[in-house]
Amino acid sequence: MLPGGFLLVGVFVISPPEVSKEAPNILRKLIFATEKCAMKNKLWNLTDEDITDRVALQICSSTNKIVCRTFDVKDPKSTAKPADWKYQSVPPSWLTVECNMEVDLTVSLPSSATYQEQQKCIRTSLARWAKDIEDCTILLNGQLRDKDGDLVEEQKKGRSVPSGRQIVSATILKPSNISERSTARVQVSNSSLKLQGVVKCRGYVCHSKPKVKDAIQVIKRDLLNTISDRCDIMFEDLLVNRSERGSGKSPRPLPLPQRVFIPAPARCCAITSLERRAEKRCGRGSWRCWIRK
Repeated sequence: MLPGGFLLVGVFVISPPEVSKEAPNILRKLIFATEKCAMKNKLWNLTDEDITDRVALQICSSTNKIVCRTFDVKDPKSTAKPADWKYQSVPPSWLTVECNMEVDLTVSLPSSATYQEQQKCIRTSLARWAKDIEDCTILLNGQLRDKDGDLVEEQKKGRSVPSGRQIVSATILKPSNISERSTARVQVSNSSLKLQGVVKCRGYVCHSKPKVKDAIQVIKRDLLNTISDRCDIMFEDLLVNRSERGSGKSPRPLPLPQRVFIPAPARCCAITSLERRAEKRCGRGSWRCWIRK
């Protein structure tokens, strides 16, 4: 449920001196396990431009000594590299990208399939939908911009940048695919899953000179993450409460979880305190999931 542009940067451990020798091995295992869990079932992949170094932070509970190391999670054989750890009193300037996206996706489920097979079928359909999202055109503040251009044009023209939280409005335009032909598939099914509603997406760009492609990437990833994570929670709910849901033939709406943005206390770390400037807001669009038997 992290907004677009946010990734897990690492793990930390606070330990007494007597277990300090064991902490590096524990942190290394946690780094790769956390990354594997965080990227599981993602509908997008890391690019060559993404930073793949993750932080392992060890804090001694007696001396408060801090040891910071990084590991490259793309390389399973990666060794620890020393890194500096510095505190920052003032968070950097973050630019907010927001978008409302209407989703209407129907998935046909096989008639004779286990729960795991149905979940795999839904995952496959979501992957095809994600490919369409990757091919979408993004308008920023109603304009089609060059991907390699600067996101904030006022900086280029020498104009004063407005103070406070800067918000860029994004619009996702899906291709029509009218000219493309595809082979029809016949599948025996007795149920379908319909994801329908409006998703409120939000992403953050933190660069001294943000590019248009950075804003496009964070808003697309936020949309894909939101759908993927909500479906995972829905799968767990269906598995736990299958007997309570019943097996009626009428469509049954299931509310999907909503992500709520709240202010963070000023005493939080620099990354977390960025949310302090974000107004309290929850998804205004209605979300519902129909299951038809």
